[in-house]
Amino acid sequence: MFEVLTGQPNFRRFWLGQVISQVGDQIHDLTVLWLVYSWTGSGLAVGGVLIASTLPGVLAAPLAGNVADRVSRRALLVASDLLRAAVALYLAWRAFAGTLGLWELMAATGLLSLGGAFFNPTAMAWLPGLVPEERLTQANALSQLSTSSCGVLGPLLGSSLVALLGPPAAFAVNGFSFLFSGALEASITAGGTPPSGRGGFWSELAGGWRSALAQPLVRRLMGPIVLVNFFFSGVVVLLPTLAEGVYKMGPRGLGFLMSAFAGGMLLGVAGLSLWGPSRRRGLVVVAGLAALGAAFLAAGSLLLFPLTLAALALAGLSVAAVNVTLVTLYQVIIPDADRGKIFGLITALSLSLVPVSYGVMGALTDLFDPRAIFAVSGGVILVAAVDLARVKELRAT
Repeated sequence: MFEVLTGQPNFRRFWLGQVISQVGDQIHDLTVLWLVYSWTGSGLAVGGVLIASTLPGVLAAPLAGNVADRVSRRALLVASDLLRAAVALYLAWRAFAGTLGLWELMAATGLLSLGGAFFNPTAMAWLPGLVPEERLTQANALSQLSTSSCGVLGPLLGSSLVALLGPPAAFAVNGFSFLFSGALEASITAGGTPPSGRGGFWSELAGGWRSALAQPLVRRLMGPIVLVNFFFSGVVVLLPTLAEGVYKMGPRGLGFLMSAFAGGMLLGVAGLSLWGPSRRRGLVVVAGLAALGAAFLAAGSLLLFPLTLAALALAGLSVAAVNVTLVTLYQVIIPDADRGKIFGLITALSLSLVPVSYGVMGALTDLFDPRAIFAVSGGVILVAAVDLARVKELRAT
């Protein structure tokens, strides 16, 4: 698994930068969730700040992907990290001064989302230029492995920072993590990539979208993936209520719940890093979604905190298998010149209902037991898995 690190120094810098910044991201996310819930005690307010964390990114992602195919991908990643560093350090300053409010936090979170909208499709488009194709699944799995590891470490570290030093320290750590990541990206000497930009911006963007929709598999997957993301992504709104309202465990309980999910992802991507399947990808996607639905059903049926952690760990393992497999599949079938804009479109469409999900789930959390919402979400995801099992293009991969 780790040969891709030892043999590819540019990928190693890219990966290390992601590790550092992703720890900061997880610390930031926990801090924001806990701050908003502690200020308001409302799931709807938590949903509102999560809408701010996704909506700008969803709206900007298609344009950002086209920019990634026209300018230096290295420069775009560095600029995105510098923007997010400035925003995070601003939050640290305002929180330290005791003047940070809910609406200001939401606006800053929106700016972070905008920076991520340019970073994510650019990074996915850049990665195939940093490793040979035969190492691509391992590279994607290792990148997801770092995300999962940081997802375990970040919430635990974040909950400790918030409890011991307060939110300003947590925001500051996130800001410096982006500075470190940007410095490593600036030192990468390969894969800076061919700007395609020979035609007009909008004509190129439309051409990339036509290319994406011409792929039968991309077209067929989009509806079920949008549906799954609606019911999967919104459950993060439930976690503060589950941690405090149900189990009475405060920020440390929230940290454990977030880390359990990320720990499951860690196990999933570790397995893919060793296995690195180049065949039967469709089976992995369908089985992963079925396991995710079953895990949510279990989370909605359990009354003990340790069993809820186990269910979330299974959910994380399932999501890791689906995400790594789908990203690798898209990278293989999409031409390099269109990769940025198509990933931007796929990201925007896949996440199009996520901001709505945050609002809906937030409102429902104020009315119903979060475990009931978990159970309903799990049932819908199982139906989507059954639907995808019938897609012949997916079965053929």
